[in-house]
Amino acid sequence: MTPLSERQIEIITLLLLKDDYCIADDLADVLSVSNRTIRNDLSSIKTFLKEYGADLKAEPHKGYKIIADIDCKQKILGHLDSAKSLTRDKLVNAICILLLSLESTTYEDLASYLDISKQTLIKYMDDAEENLSEHNIFVNKIKGKGLNIEGKESDIRAYMKTMLSDSESSGFIISLAEKTFLNSSTLVSARQIIKDVETQANVHFYEQRRLELLVSYCLYRVQIGHTLDKYDAIDTTFANDGQYQLFHEILKSLQLPETEKSYLISILLETKVKHLDQKHDNNKDAEQLAKFLMKKLQLLHPFGKLKKERFLNGLTSHLNVALYRIRNNIPIQNELLDQIKISISLIYLYTKQQLLSQEEKYNVTFDENEIAYVAMYLASAFETSINLDQKIRVLIECSFGTTTSAILDSRIRQLITECEIVGPFSTSEAKEYLSNEEVDLVITTHDGSNYKYPTIIVNPLLNSEDADYVRTRIFQLSHEKMCQSFMNSYMKQDINKSKCVSIKDLIKKENIQIKESCDSWEEAIQTAAAPLIRAKQIEQRYVITMIDAVNRLGTYMVLLPETAFVHAGTDSGIFEDCCALLVLKNPIVLGNVNGKIVRNMIVLGVKNREQLTLLDLVAIFQKEENRLLLANENIDIDTILKLHN
Repeated sequence: MTPLSERQIEIITLLLLKDDYCIADDLADVLSVSNRTIRNDLSSIKTFLKEYGADLKAEPHKGYKIIADIDCKQKILGHLDSAKSLTRDKLVNAICILLLSLESTTYEDLASYLDISKQTLIKYMDDAEENLSEHNIFVNKIKGKGLNIEGKESDIRAYMKTMLSDSESSGFIISLAEKTFLNSSTLVSARQIIKDVETQANVHFYEQRRLELLVSYCLYRVQIGHTLDKYDAIDTTFANDGQYQLFHEILKSLQLPETEKSYLISILLETKVKHLDQKHDNNKDAEQLAKFLMKKLQLLHPFGKLKKERFLNGLTSHLNVALYRIRNNIPIQNELLDQIKISISLIYLYTKQQLLSQEEKYNVTFDENEIAYVAMYLASAFETSINLDQKIRVLIECSFGTTTSAILDSRIRQLITECEIVGPFSTSEAKEYLSNEEVDLVITTHDGSNYKYPTIIVNPLLNSEDADYVRTRIFQLSHEKMCQSFMNSYMKQDINKSKCVSIKDLIKKENIQIKESCDSWEEAIQTAAAPLIRAKQIEQRYVITMIDAVNRLGTYMVLLPETAFVHAGTDSGIFEDCCALLVLKNPIVLGNVNGKIVRNMIVLGVKNREQLTLLDLVAIFQKEENRLLLANENIDIDTILKLHN
């Protein structure tokens, strides 16, 4: 197998996930390397792709595109996924999957499957055994024979189903399945069963790859002599359902015990289907859905006719492709997913809320990757409109005379051209101006200014360090202002006007803490999350991931003054939906670079795809009177629980 560098893995992933051609210059920009480096990489990539029966097509003036069918792309993604470094959680899950998939094995074979050392495998074996034992599955270690699992067949099937359903690393799972139970005979049989049901019942199953895996695993277990018996618990509540009877009739000639047929039908019934008598026109549906989303976006902030047309055309084009992908079970990976969910979290959740409301109408299921792409469109239009209408107002205060003031004024105006700037004023002029007018930021040349507005002290000649900080602070203020504007509009919508939500509805009393101080922002996140760890709602890994997100992505999580909403991905160690709050009497600075002052630290763990807790929480904390109460020296937990939107 042709070895790949990390950069080459990134290039292949980008090309696989892009619908159209990609030019070398774009790849060079994304990866911050030269065009020549990209071309050298593409030569190695072409060789690698041939080993999978795929090709790298080059077209003049168009660029490069990987030519491969969906199965081939899945295999390649699986290889790339397994080529990357494995996290502890992923490695433990991988060991579990292999033990569930192999009739018998050895430490050496397991290590070989995962391309790790035997010592590394043994290091994580106890965790894998613990995971299995929690599902009443146990590992037998027989000297001279190796390892195998023991447990009720229904428990083994149920745990494999959980592993396949919960994992976000489908490519990695497929690569393991191909080495074990997803052999040619079981896969062919599984596909034939699915095809027969689709053809005769006139339906189409979504999540085809997951369904193929589940059916193949069932057939594999039967093949090696492990079948369900009449004592195994199978949900028979649907036995009188018309769809069950139809599927049973279609599968009656299948050479399997009745219990296995019932199990297969239960898998099919659990999988979302599209009834083919419901005809869908992707173009028409995309246009209608784009108009719906534009109408919802305009409720947040209206924009002009020309901008509406551009937005509608662009979004319709994207949704047309997205609906085609969803309806043809073509998975897509949004490499910016985590960044989008954090940096534009409110718009992401709003987009998610709207798209989920339309799933039944269009008979589709939007996954978070598709939602994130649509959210980018909405965020771009919303932010542009907000920036035009709500510029940051900056007051310049300088006490070093006319010449110095003129230089400072000139340099700041060149630095932050998108802001509305007033001044430069002397101290007395600034105080007089602020007695009648409001600003978002004060930039001053001397210490001792005591304004109610955020204040930055700079060198009168504005050195480079000051300039960087001013630029960053303006960006932060703009982000906060946009969030507040979004929430003001969001709460005015009819669906939210009469919806009263309190802290007590969202956060349990035992998950709220009031502390004097923390030594660092990392300690603050750890402290805030501690009740959730104790309750086993999240694991320590989730806390580490949240801290890493702040380091990587900056302080986007500070959506409101002195208030951070800290969270990470759903697959980073969350066991159930949960929330915690830490109120600090002495605020800390969040972030190691260009940090923000934070008094209120909210930690969120979101497992349910339909959960919109963040929007409800922001609605509560955006009220200035609530934030003032939280800053009160005598604040107590009972008062906090009563705060509402």
